[in-house]
Amino acid sequence: MEAWQTASAGKLTLQKIAEPGKAQIRVHWVNGNDGLFGEARPIVVDGVRGAEVYVLPAVVPPDETDTLLRETIVYLTCLHETGHALGLAHTAAFADIMYSFQYGGDITEYFARYRRQLSARSDIRKHSGMSDEDRRRLVELWTAK
Repeated sequence: MEAWQTASAGKLTLQKIAEPGKAQIRVHWVNGNDGLFGEARPIVVDGVRGAEVYVLPAVVPPDETDTLLRETIVYLTCLHETGHALGLAHTAAFADIMYSFQYGGDITEYFARYRRQLSARSDIRKHSGMSDEDRRRLVELWTAK
C-alpha cells in the first residue's frame, strides 16, 4: 500500500483504520488450492467502492536455492491485486504491474526481472515494481476523483 501511495504523487492517502469492517481495501493472507496467486473482489463500504484482496502465499513454495523468489512473487501479486482495489485495470504491457498473463508473455521472466533487483528482502522497499505507465494511470485515475 505504501508503494501505491508514493506512486500517486500525493493524490492518494492510505491509512489503517481501527474497525476492519469500515476499511475500503481489505487484504487477506489466505490458503488456497485453486492455483491462483491472488484475487481482488469488489465490495461497497458505506456507499463507496472498495475491494477485498486475497493473496495466497502458500501457492508459492519456498525455493531453497533462492529465498527471495517467493518474496518477489508474493509482493508483486499483492501489488497487482491492490492495484485493482484502487481502480486500475489490466494492461497488455509486459512492463506494467497491472499486466495480465492472459496476453501471454514469459511468466518466469516477469518475476525474475524484479527479483534481479533484490539482494535482500529489505530491497523491496527500494524497488516499487511499478512502471512509469502504472504511475501515470494511477495519478490520472485519482486526480479525476
